Amino acid sequence: IDDGSCRAGELNAEEFLSDFCPYSAGIVDTIAQVFSSSVADESSAPTSAILANLTKLSVYTGPSGCSAVHVDMPRGVHQFCSLIVALPVPHVGGELVVKRGDRRVKFDFSEGVAQNVIQWAAFYSDCELEFLTVTSGHHITLTYNLVWKSLIPTKLANLSPSTIDVHDMPLHQILSKSLISPSFFPDGRILAIVMSHNYAHTSKRCFLPQGLRGSDMTLFEICKALNLATYVRLTTD
Repeated sequence: IDDGSCRAGELNAEEFLSDFCPYSAGIVDTIAQVFSSSVADESSAPTSAILANLTKLSVYTGPSGCSAVHVDMPRGVHQFCSLIVALPVPHVGGELVVKRGDRRVKFDFSEGVAQNVIQWAAFYSDCELEFLTVTSGHHITLTYNLVWKSLIPTKLANLSPSTIDVHDMPLHQILSKSLISPSFFPDGRILAIVMSHNYAHTSKRCFLPQGLRGSDMTLFEICKALNLATYVRLTTD
């Protein structure tokens, strides 16, 4: 790829072989602890695990290797997250900048090269990302799409419960106090809340609420914990 200011080489997953495994490296387990939560109804809804699909290898070479600001759009309704793994190849520069709203995080993968350490970053698929200019060396990364994969019931016994404990969260406490107040909507109300994250909804089989992210998942868990009738619905096209 050469747009006149940034240079990068890319190979799709079917064009190369790699023996790196994000599962044995412990990366997927770590992501599962942070990103995933079981919101399944114990009687019927499926429980999910994370599947990492390798999509491409990218090479950013100094002195002008970089990438423009872009969003890696989800490839399918089950994808919720992207994973970038930096191979320990000597380089200077090439920091990954991830941005969503007013929050901006920079990952400097060159710091672990001397120790031969695999470094990585995972982020929701609706985040903006940019690789800054590599001034020397070669910055090589593997990109994975992380998707939800349903597990058959026979495997559920070994799964951990929800990673979100909502009972001590301020919103849970506020709502629980309000619900027991006789003056709080005594006749009931329907409350519609716009989600904070973007979700693929071109398929009629949208994988929600299991695929909710971050604060959206937390809000859903709080409402369910308070025994409120809670639904996720598409409101815009």
